[in-house]
Amino acid sequence: MSQRVTCFKEDKRLIEVDHLAYHLYRNGNLKVHNYDHARWDAERAAEISLVERPSLAPLTVAAALMHDTGASVGKYEDHAYNGGVLVRMHLPHLGYSPFEIGLIATAVKQHNSWQHTNDVSRMLYDADTLNKAGEHGIKQCLLVGEEFGLSLVEMKNRFLDYFTRLTEKGYYTDKARELDIIMGNEIVSGLELTAEFWHQVNRNRSSGKKNQKRIKISKNNSNSNE
Repeated sequence: MSQRVTCFKEDKRLIEVDHLAYHLYRNGNLKVHNYDHARWDAERAAEISLVERPSLAPLTVAAALMHDTGASVGKYEDHAYNGGVLVRMHLPHLGYSPFEIGLIATAVKQHNSWQHTNDVSRMLYDADTLNKAGEHGIKQCLLVGEEFGLSLVEMKNRFLDYFTRLTEKGYYTDKARELDIIMGNEIVSGLELTAEFWHQVNRNRSSGKKNQKRIKISKNNSNSNE
């Protein structure tokens, strides 16, 4: 785990959560929803929460480490819910109070939704959304396609409207917005860059269909002139 995350030396429970998450993800052996992804999110969660809500930083990092563990134990469609169940199942044995578990489990359950009801959930959402931003985010999208066996057209159908909505929603915290700008280029932010990538894929697809139509029309005209 990175130095940035292990700075929480005052909360030894995070080391146990890290070990737990590692083993849960290893059982799933997935291309994207895995320990490396969770660790990346945990690092962003630390950066955000240390600035925005330092007292909640250890809980936000714990939520980030656990947020996709549900993908290793059931259907992807249920992974946010299952992740919340895993939090409530395991974290009582690691010294977390019912109140802390409630915050973490809610954040994990809500991380893939559009509504977030506590600050841990909001900061986890921001961290996980940053994972979709910029060149890093585009690579993550392509890996999602590999994980689910999607063609480029299927990925376009999955991501086009999603990233439009994601960009419109934006981030909850100023720190996440700052990081998103860093992940972009001199013209657009990181999230806007990913959204533009899928819009370009869509434009290229539409242009290809028009060209195919023109070719068919030309062939028909050639046949009629014979």
